Amino acid sequence: MYHIIICDKDLSFREEFYNLFEEVTDNLIMECCITQCKETEQVAEILKTKSVDLLFLSIELENGLGFEFGKHLRENLCNFDTQIVYVSEKPEYAMELFETMPLDFLLKPISKEKLQSLMEHFLIKIEPAERLFYFKVNGITNIVPYNEIFYFQSTLRKIVIFAVYDTNEFYGKLDNIEEQLPEYFVRIHKSYIVNTHFVTKYCYDSVSLSNKQHLPISRSYKEQVQAYLKKYVTM
Repeated sequence: MYHIIICDKDLSFREEFYNLFEEVTDNLIMECCITQCKETEQVAEILKTKSVDLLFLSIELENGLGFEFGKHLRENLCNFDTQIVYVSEKPEYAMELFETMPLDFLLKPISKEKLQSLMEHFLIKIEPAERLFYFKVNGITNIVPYNEIFYFQSTLRKIVIFAVYDTNEFYGKLDNIEEQLPEYFVRIHKSYIVNTHFVTKYCYDSVSLSNKQHLPISRSYKEQVQAYLKKYVTM
């Protein structure tokens, strides 16, 4: 779950950006909590009680310039974890922002393509590449954390990903997927690869997952599966 704040004095922009952001995060299979603020005082209050992963901060605010708050965040609060994206209608501000180490600068109006690219960059920056699985659907790159994937299923020429928040499918081969997965994923059948972190029970011919799914273990994979499950599953 990522905590995102949109801070802008313009309510109509906040609502429009919120809707656009939801479209993009749906594509990226991101679970987000999005808060809207009209001034930096509200942002400061939120930061007192919880961490914020990403702050979309308008430069033109009623209580001052947004990058002044960005500077306060970095220098006075020593907060270097919150990623800042400045938003403005004026491109000339861009050069003044580097000292606050922003993730990016967005010029209004903001396109879906630009926001999609930025969020992909955000995920790569905060999540090491080895923790993320990438796949393409209709030319669009999708990203899902490995620790949210229950299992992969091969069906005809497609791979289906069963994850905590969604189910997605794309064209591919399970053999190719298997080569790039972390070691806690195990092939139990020609059609299934499971995340052993979600295994709650296993026996000689099946595994049970925390999402109530029961999957078969084929005879050819039995020995390999037993060795993996003994290593990664605590029951």
